[in-house]
Amino acid sequence: MPARSGWAEPETAGTAPVSAARRNAYLVTLVVLPAVVPAAAAGVAWGRGVGPRDLVIAAVMYTVSIFGISVGYHRMLTHRAFKCRRPLRVALALAGGLALEGPASLWAAEHRRHHKYADRPGDPHSPWAYGESAWGLARGVLHAQVGWFYTARRRSDRRHWVPDLLDDPDIRRLDAAYPLTAAASFALPALAGGLWSAS
Repeated sequence: MPARSGWAEPETAGTAPVSAARRNAYLVTLVVLPAVVPAAAAGVAWGRGVGPRDLVIAAVMYTVSIFGISVGYHRMLTHRAFKCRRPLRVALALAGGLALEGPASLWAAEHRRHHKYADRPGDPHSPWAYGESAWGLARGVLHAQVGWFYTARRRSDRRHWVPDLLDDPDIRRLDAAYPLTAAASFALPALAGGLWSAS
């Protein structure tokens, strides 16, 4: 695999191995399903294309999940940039889970590691991993956005990177319930559409 000049094997301190089965499950859940399910569901369920109600529901779901990731997972949990009351903290972390980017503690661990090793060996999702050529940068951007989650052989060790989150009973519960949160991310738009259509 081409590498940036001076790019070495990633730092493994504070990482834990990931099985191929888990990487495949991540790929299907986080990359394939979000693209395939809505496209298939639109034609099957409605026998028509996307309408204004669908766009409103999509915009609301996008807004909730993007605030959950950027404000909840990123600013609140990863960087500890602010504190808020428990109901809002739980709501932001739950909204982050709806974005289908993994459980809160894993996301925060990967991102704290990313900031420590930004664009150097050990960064789990550097866009520079494949060099500076046009092809290397194109591969790097794909790797930085989604590829790293599938190809990573080692995940950031949560005990090392986010002990504060592992000590938080709300975050532990949300992490344990992440499969339900992911299922809700698929079910909520359908439920909202069905209720809206019935009214």
